Amino acid sequence: MEVSGAILSKIGLTRMISVRPAVLINGDATFLLPITLDFPFERAGRVSFALYMDVGASFSTGDRKNADLIVSGGVDIPLSPPFTLTAGANAGVINGIELGVLVGIGYNFVGF
Repeated sequence: MEVSGAILSKIGLTRMISVRPAVLINGDATFLLPITLDFPFERAGRVSFALYMDVGASFSTGDRKNADLIVSGGVDIPLSPPFTLTAGANAGVINGIELGVLVGIGYNFVGF
């Protein structure tokens, strides 16, 4: 098992489509570039949580340079207007199965 630091982001293109680029750092860097379908669930006019699934590419640097197809899915849970809890799992599928789990707290920028 390897542990990496991560910088995650979500850029909404429409209500149900976004991109979720990420950088994983563990000596070398791995860049994740997925396109995402978001499935928000609302209660009383507010999103109570959103499931997502995506497909995209990953690129690694350093000694393990490679490119791979990734598929992933997860959940976003709003904690307060500026903060969202996010958790997801991803799998690289071309160069052998590689699994990863990402957990974090996001800051929501207003006006984007």
